[in-house]
Amino acid sequence: MGRLSNTLKNTLSLSVAHRKWTNTNSPHRDFLELKHPEEYLRIRVKGGGGAITYKKVYFNEKGWKTHADEYESKIDDTGQLEKIFSVLNFDNFLTIDKQRESYEFEDRFEIDLDIVKGLGYFVEIEAMKDFGGRDATYDEVANFAQKLGLNSKNQDNDGYVLMIMKKKGLAKN
Repeated sequence: MGRLSNTLKNTLSLSVAHRKWTNTNSPHRDFLELKHPEEYLRIRVKGGGGAITYKKVYFNEKGWKTHADEYESKIDDTGQLEKIFSVLNFDNFLTIDKQRESYEFEDRFEIDLDIVKGLGYFVEIEAMKDFGGRDATYDEVANFAQKLGLNSKNQDNDGYVLMIMKKKGLAKN
């Protein structure tokens, strides 16, 4: 990751952040009922405050993630929100703790270099614009990843939540 990080620092804008969030399961709709969860409700800690996010992930016919809808709102006190969720029987089933370096390339791609506690090192590339539909955009991201020297054989489709769930024995078979 160091070589890629050094390459990106020479050409792109950079931000560094520590991110930690707790994924919560709803008592009235089980987000964990599927083998690969498609919905997430999370409380993200950022400094003294944070955010609450609902995320819905979509998959193609091959089972690969194609995109996600995310709805997020800032909150002042993540601890109080966790208490409210606890009283309402929401289950905090998983916490993700990561260090992230983010780079932006020509208003086309966001590249994130993550170190995730308990999992290791990861690279995420996200298109910042539509390149002519979902498939064309996916191809542009794949081509850009290849130009960065990333091997598509190492591509992960699980995401951090499912990887940690598997590691902790929480994932459905």
